[in-house]
Amino acid sequence: MKKTLYNYNDAHIGETIYIIGSSPTLNNLTEEEQQFLKDKITIGVNFSIEGVFNLSYGISAHISSAVYLFECGRQDMPVFVDCGSSIKKSAFSYMQEFFWNHERIVEFASSPEINADQSLDKKQNNDDLALRGWSSVLLLATHLAYIMAPV
Repeated sequence: MKKTLYNYNDAHIGETIYIIGSSPTLNNLTEEEQQFLKDKITIGVNFSIEGVFNLSYGISAHISSAVYLFECGRQDMPVFVDCGSSIKKSAFSYMQEFFWNHERIVEFASSPEINADQSLDKKQNNDDLALRGWSSVLLLATHLAYIMAPV
């Protein structure tokens, strides 16, 4: 069954979600820090799987890091992929046979701005693929976390 952002509304209500950035300092995580994150809900961006191995979710706006999250993450880890533009969709299309798994790949479309009539609220239906935070994958991950565990 194809999953959409709508399927993740309130998925972790009342829980804390940790967003893991991707930087060289991930190499310096202690065993204690790794253990702390092990049982937490985490959203890892881009190549963060190199430093945190037990990610709950992955998110990427780029082809190479999306494929890396898909290949190196747990076999049941959902990967949120920005497929909003026709250029990106065509770039991913050649990978349909070995990359695209509708149980794990969740499409979204990054939006460059938030208009007054738009919000960060939950997704209203399966066609609502917008995540706000176009300029930064960390902002996109923050919007995703807000959908999963609104305050």
